[in-house]
Amino acid sequence: MKPSTPGTLALVGADIGSCALAERERLACSPEATAAILARARTVRGVREALVLSTCNRTEFYLVVDDRGAPERWVDRVAEHRGEDARRAFRKGTRLGDEAVRHLMRVACGLESRLLGDAHIAGQLRAAFTQAAAAGAVGPVLTQLARQATHVARRARRTTRIGYGASSLGAAVTALVRQHQVPVSGRPRPILIVGAGAVARDVSAHLAKAGCGPLQWTNRSADGARRLADEFAGETAAWADLDSAAGRAAVVITAVSAVEPIMSAERLRRAASASHPRPVFIDLGVPRNLPSDAGTEIITIDDVHARRDHVLALRQAAVPEVESLVDEELQAWHQWLAQRPLEQVIKALFLEERQRRTALVTSLEEQTGLDRTAVEQLVRKTVRGLLHGHVSALRRSGVLLPTMAMPRNRGAFQGGRG
Repeated sequence: MKPSTPGTLALVGADIGSCALAERERLACSPEATAAILARARTVRGVREALVLSTCNRTEFYLVVDDRGAPERWVDRVAEHRGEDARRAFRKGTRLGDEAVRHLMRVACGLESRLLGDAHIAGQLRAAFTQAAAAGAVGPVLTQLARQATHVARRARRTTRIGYGASSLGAAVTALVRQHQVPVSGRPRPILIVGAGAVARDVSAHLAKAGCGPLQWTNRSADGARRLADEFAGETAAWADLDSAAGRAAVVITAVSAVEPIMSAERLRRAASASHPRPVFIDLGVPRNLPSDAGTEIITIDDVHARRDHVLALRQAAVPEVESLVDEELQAWHQWLAQRPLEQVIKALFLEERQRRTALVTSLEEQTGLDRTAVEQLVRKTVRGLLHGHVSALRRSGVLLPTMAMPRNRGAFQGGRG
């Protein structure tokens, strides 16, 4: 019988280091597309296990393969349905063995994201693994790799500052809102967002996700304000009522593309004095949306960037610590690989013990006439106690045994003849 070997880990894919945004958009895989790819992967000769990780920063395929030609055959099969652009892009990003392991661990820790220390990627990895497992596409190798990548990501966020603070513009603004918003009794005053462009939408998304509110939008184009209000469950105010809406708000965030300020100094002063406590003004416009000579404190986009830059500097300083954690986890990966033959032997021992125990119980039941459950309990207690002692001694010895032929993990699929 041909020995069962662990297979080689391979990565093929495209990420922010190799592809521009437009190309990554074309290569991205929806959950439905991922399911179809995993189903077709069963026909790729030499591929044992597969996992698809597709986010805004990357589309990557982690494979356990039998030979060096299998990754290229995988790319060819994917390209049949996603075109020649996919073939060219994915062939540029092939990594094998330790390079693939280290890359996924760095990805999970947020070191390979556009936003350093991105907190979302670990959850995206878990979701990718869950989908691949449901498709029967992962086996022992990718299961262990996903477990260790998730583990090192948790360690990095718990013991370093790689995930410190809010580093995107929308997250930084949200942190400022939560810091400055004063609790009031009765009906809470709204957060007024002036504008409906990309910046306003980013801020709105972060505020809504953080549970800040109620949210209200106003914009020169009422349709733009209505779209954001519908998307993020808020209200709108007419552009002509900007002054009164600002006076009623707890926080006013302006993100309008305009050459001149959208309010005069006098209008801003009236709005600021219309309620107590005064609204908090955050001006994200360049040029400024609010006049600087109104005698009212205004948090500018430079203030927001300064806060974000401070956060990013702390995250950047944490990178060497995270790299050390990845190095440690890579060593643990090597230890796991080295012990796999021993664990396969132990698994075979328990399988054989179960088969022989069943036969012995049947024989004793027939010979003695005793209740089968009682016989089963007696035999299991005796035999399992002996076997566990030998297994513990094997593990303590650290003996590395040659790989034996074992049944494949039921979660893995076998490569076909395609």
